Amino acid sequence: MTTPAFDGTGLAIPQYTDEVAAMNGDLQGEIRSDLDLDPDQPMGQIVGIVCSAVVQGYEDLQSVYDAMDPDNAEKAALDNLCALTGTKRDLDLRGQVAVDCVLSAGTVVPATAQVALDTDATNVWQVSSSFKAPSNGTYRLTFIAVNVGAVLAPAHHLTTIVTPVTGWTSATNPVDATPGALTETDPDLRIKRVEELAAQGAANISATSAAAEKITGVISATTLQNKTMAVDSNGLPPKSYRLIIWDGVTPGAADQDILNCVLANQPCGIQPDGAITGTATDDLGNVWPVAFTRAPQTAITVVITIVKDSTFPAGGGAALQAAIVADGMENRKVGQVASVDRTKAVCFARNDDGTFKIPGIVSITLCTLNGGGVDISPGPLGIATYDTSRTTVNVT
Repeated sequence: MTTPAFDGTGLAIPQYTDEVAAMNGDLQGEIRSDLDLDPDQPMGQIVGIVCSAVVQGYEDLQSVYDAMDPDNAEKAALDNLCALTGTKRDLDLRGQVAVDCVLSAGTVVPATAQVALDTDATNVWQVSSSFKAPSNGTYRLTFIAVNVGAVLAPAHHLTTIVTPVTGWTSATNPVDATPGALTETDPDLRIKRVEELAAQGAANISATSAAAEKITGVISATTLQNKTMAVDSNGLPPKSYRLIIWDGVTPGAADQDILNCVLANQPCGIQPDGAITGTATDDLGNVWPVAFTRAPQTAITVVITIVKDSTFPAGGGAALQAAIVADGMENRKVGQVASVDRTKAVCFARNDDGTFKIPGIVSITLCTLNGGGVDISPGPLGIATYDTSRTTVNVT
């Protein structure tokens, strides 16, 4: 029999064929050289059964070994390893969307109220909390996706009232929904662990940003600081820092959670700055004024013209429109430019099997962002946002 061993790359475990060969050799050496160990014969089948059990034990040993290696640990083992340094896997997240509801005075929209996409009755969204209209008018309420993951709801398509209420006459979403996300994958969790370890420490801008990105609803965060005695080019006052948050077109994070994060990561002798102000309490019960800023949004208008062939599917234009918006909004970072080339690349994106996600696109004859053919920068404090209502796909 062979045994596991450590080599230059880690733990090396014997394979099934190696075990069979070793056991066959031992048996023929101990009993007789012409012993029939054919896999179809009784003795050979016994060898196979024993070797399978031995190799399974070796594989279990490999799993235990890999559980302490962040590059190889998977699922629960990776969760446990990341927990040692405080990194947590993001779980299923539901999208959210602002919906304009036309209500009569006194109408109560219950917490169970739902709306659905006009083209897909299974794409359902539920109001975040009950609401009573104080007077006749249009009220903007927040709705949460019933289904988890990157559920899309293009602007002006959440118009079906699933839960009829007397006095509620219409509903529509003025902008696209902010999609949710599925549970974070192992590769993404590994990357996050490395980033958080690199940013560990208190009272520095990297740690502040990393801590903010752990807050439920925050998509990305960045922190700027001004150590000088004069207002800097970003408008930060002397001796100040500013946490800039991106948590969706409709804010998805609680202000107080962000304010608490600012205080917990505040450097000594430097003041937080931002448009959103409030207070937070430290471990000693002291109340401090704190502030942060949500990234100002730069709306991106996309116009793209493509040439198709006979394989271009019915509804391909709408699919491309949705794909451009989804790609533009996915993992959007504060300060990240809106890219013409990346927008074009969506047209020729492929599935894992190599096929085109939207077949039949031959070429692109026009692609503009905000009327021009160059990238758009939202500035170091801003965020570029996409919406289907501002994305035009022309098919020729």
